[in-house]
Amino acid sequence: MMTVEKLTPAWHVAFLASHNALFTKISAEYLERLGDPQSPFPVRTFIARDETQVAAWGRFYLRSLQLYGDTAAPLKVAMACAIGTLPDHQRKGLGRKVWRVAEGASAEEVDAVVVYTSEGGMGYPFYRAQGYLPLFYPRPMRRSVSGPAQYQRPETKTMSFRESETLSGRRGELFAACYRDYGGFMGHRPRSLDEWATVSFFYDPPTVGCTPQISWVEDAMTGRWIAYAIWAGPIRNVGWKKDVVEIWEMACADNCDVECLRHLLQPVCAAACDGNGHIDWWSVPGHALSERMLSLGFEEMPRSLCVLGRILDPARMLQTRLRSGNLSTGSVECTTQANSRVEIRLGDCRLEIEIEGATRMLFGRSTASLEHQHGSLTIRPLRKTRAVLETLDQVFPFVRWSYFASEFI
Repeated sequence: MMTVEKLTPAWHVAFLASHNALFTKISAEYLERLGDPQSPFPVRTFIARDETQVAAWGRFYLRSLQLYGDTAAPLKVAMACAIGTLPDHQRKGLGRKVWRVAEGASAEEVDAVVVYTSEGGMGYPFYRAQGYLPLFYPRPMRRSVSGPAQYQRPETKTMSFRESETLSGRRGELFAACYRDYGGFMGHRPRSLDEWATVSFFYDPPTVGCTPQISWVEDAMTGRWIAYAIWAGPIRNVGWKKDVVEIWEMACADNCDVECLRHLLQPVCAAACDGNGHIDWWSVPGHALSERMLSLGFEEMPRSLCVLGRILDPARMLQTRLRSGNLSTGSVECTTQANSRVEIRLGDCRLEIEIEGATRMLFGRSTASLEHQHGSLTIRPLRKTRAVLETLDQVFPFVRWSYFASEFI
């Protein structure tokens, strides 16, 4: 008989044994650190167990998803990671049971659940079957190097990422300028990234087998940062990233040219020569940096990852956002109908939107006008369609998402 419950200290040893049988090994000390009540990113772990072992589990970090900068409250999300079921217990519905218990418990603390996963792995069809929608497809790029450059400008500096906390203001200033008008960040930058580095196992050198670094280039005259890269590798202890060097985040000033980026990446290239010769980077679609990296020998790889999400109570979220939008249309009431759509009473208008359309709008991945064109949003009376769409598009604008491995792994 399997019991599904929240992980307690009594089951830490059994959980570690099951987790480490399938995933990159974590230590008991690291697990204890995750349970720190003062952590900026609380962790919720749910398990399915019998009397002797933990057979399935799911771990979730509670975080904030910043879509509109400081102009609107962030979405409170549970970011899923380390989802697994032991081989002898697979295809028995345990993963689904753990997931549903986790969702029910999370609904008391967060608005949504997000997860990033490989499109070709077992997780993708599982999440899709649970009602999770694809929100964003990170674009992988790779450069192969045969040897490091023989020179390096003195303006290029490198230190471990954890030692760079005192530089977070300079890093944050450059990040904000480089990714202006982008959203989809896991928390308020730059503070949230430094805090994330205290709990993510990818920033734990004994776990991943390398120490994450930051390299940057300064203006020789002013000392201002021109560009930086957060990177790690060669990664030794993570099977699916074995011996790869990854750039987790890059930013640069408008006046940063390709030659400057070439100098910035010299320490990264040197590290790659100690691994398998590959440098991986997750580019931002449409961003100027992507074109510059192509000039440096990076090539776009086949799509592999997907960020998926689900709003736990779309009707409540729509109602909250509409009521906080200072609308002149009168009262707002939203109710879920047949578990497949939301009915919206907006003044004297009646709207119906499919759950998937509402999810895309709440995550900033679509607009009311687009959903209306696709037929998932209907408005009555017909004569008020244009006015209602203009109102909704102001409350739910489209957001250009930017994916950063630095915030997700």
